[in-house]
Amino acid sequence: MILAFIRIPFRYPVQWFVSFFIPGPSEWTEPILAAVAGNIDSGACWQIEPLHNSFQRKQNVFLLRSDSAGSFLLKLDRSGSDPGLAGEAHASRALADTPIPAPALVQAGSIQNHPDPPIFFLLMEYLEGVPLNWIYYRAPKAERRAYLEQVARLVGQLAGLRAARVPGESRFGRFAGPVTRRAGGLACEHLAPYPGETIGPFFDLESMYQQRIELWLARLEERSKQHAARLRKAWRSLDRAVLSEDVPASFAHADIAPMNLIVDPQEKSIRGLVDWEMAGFYPADMDYHSLLYYDRQQDWKWCGPGDVEMAAEILGRLSPGKPDGYDARLAWFDLLQLARDLCSYRDWFRGQPEHQADYKQALLRRMKAFLASVLED
Repeated sequence: MILAFIRIPFRYPVQWFVSFFIPGPSEWTEPILAAVAGNIDSGACWQIEPLHNSFQRKQNVFLLRSDSAGSFLLKLDRSGSDPGLAGEAHASRALADTPIPAPALVQAGSIQNHPDPPIFFLLMEYLEGVPLNWIYYRAPKAERRAYLEQVARLVGQLAGLRAARVPGESRFGRFAGPVTRRAGGLACEHLAPYPGETIGPFFDLESMYQQRIELWLARLEERSKQHAARLRKAWRSLDRAVLSEDVPASFAHADIAPMNLIVDPQEKSIRGLVDWEMAGFYPADMDYHSLLYYDRQQDWKWCGPGDVEMAAEILGRLSPGKPDGYDARLAWFDLLQLARDLCSYRDWFRGQPEHQADYKQALLRRMKAFLASVLED
């Protein structure tokens, strides 16, 4: 497995790739090979490049290239409990007949791996291009504006994929079943809790925010009672009336970031939005909130210094259907994100002390700005 970290293509048959790069007994490597080879040419020679290996999450991503069969992305998840790849498969199928530029799903499935947890896999179309974050931050302002305008149109298209109102069924949650079309919009036969949570799905906006904030603040108290107490004080000061508004549920990516947008740097165009593991039905303003969340807190996820106003103007002008009350709900969204991020950043950067320290400082700056914006003292 040491070689799996070397970003150099290898040229061997798929049989060799599965046996070498994926450790474990042949009783589960062979079924994965059969599943992959059933959709691509198993007799071809393949260039295999490991793209990402996260042993904390037990997820592996590989690029498979062949002159005869094309290029594919293979994702494997050995966690046995994270429904992320299953949710991504459901989202990809639902997007197949929409204008949303997402990679096509070739096949998804799971392989039993007794006595260990099952392995879930996705075989997907590979989108040629580069992640937007490779070029965005050093691009001229006019070029950043052009990309933001494309992102705004994409957010508007997603917000337009409204969930159907089904009496007695939850409205907000992550996809854990097929997404189908019904009169009035989209429907999912089974929604699951949002990532990292044990509560949900939710019937209304107030329960979604209140219960999730309580969950993350309770977890935060185990790590830092001081941070939790300060955020609870801010929580008590927020206007709860804005949560009683009837905000529609929409299909959302929930993590639209430059690293998840594949672009053609020559054409300066977005080729696709990837990594739909967090996708689900969220409040229709979810992707608006998340796009500008870090920028409002001076972390510049989307903008260079001084560009926040430009991004807000573009998103508001080009993204149709932004729900009423959006600005009033920003504080609720920021509180939820802060509580979650303060609980989770150590796990995100486990084994990377420098990144962990940098992100901690960024979080503390965000918390200071948030508290100053909602507390008079």
